[in-house]
Amino acid sequence: MGTHSLESITALVKAGQIRKGMTRAELRALLGEPDDVGGTSRKYKVPSVWKYGEVEFAFSAAKSEGEAESQGLWLVYVDSFEGDPHPFIELLGPDTKTNK
Repeated sequence: MGTHSLESITALVKAGQIRKGMTRAELRALLGEPDDVGGTSRKYKVPSVWKYGEVEFAFSAAKSEGEAESQGLWLVYVDSFEGDPHPFIELLGPDTKTNK
């Protein structure tokens, strides 16, 4: 999909195309390969954070690809937004309200 803006990802969240519980495979099919990944350790080899543009997508930590396949997305956020007085913006997660 190329570059990913905060506005385009926010629109996908509002449209329900990006939702809590979606798998890494579903997110990859929608947005392509992430621009960056992180959240690995010796114990948890599979990246738990995927980054598209300035937006980060958090999954549970996984020890293997097999374990990761069964885990769903639980948080979408912008860690810092230049010029914004709020250093953390949650787009989708435990504290956001859904329309369902």
